[in-house]
Amino acid sequence: MNKKTSESAPGRNRTICLPFDRETYDGTVSDDFQFRLYIDEMFSSHPELFPPETGRGWRMKDKYISKKQNVMIRRIEISGIAHTIRPWRRNAFSAFPSRTAPLRNP
Repeated sequence: MNKKTSESAPGRNRTICLPFDRETYDGTVSDDFQFRLYIDEMFSSHPELFPPETGRGWRMKDKYISKKQNVMIRRIEISGIAHTIRPWRRNAFSAFPSRTAPLRNP
């Protein structure tokens, strides 16, 4: 039996937060080739953002539309473990904070 293990995140949230703006995210996530280039570029420039096993290789796992946020989500697989890719800034764009409302001036 093939047991999946991760040295970097046993039982933890497996989310990789990367710098994106809305235009970059939408264009990159929807295109397999651009997504792979972006992930490889980010790993080359910022390996600290990724699990240590990433250096041994990774593959694209899946993509889907989040019903809650109405945005495409991508996942990659590193050493048999799925990791969600998302923008790292909390307010990178309005689709990611799931419960926000506009402020009204008094």
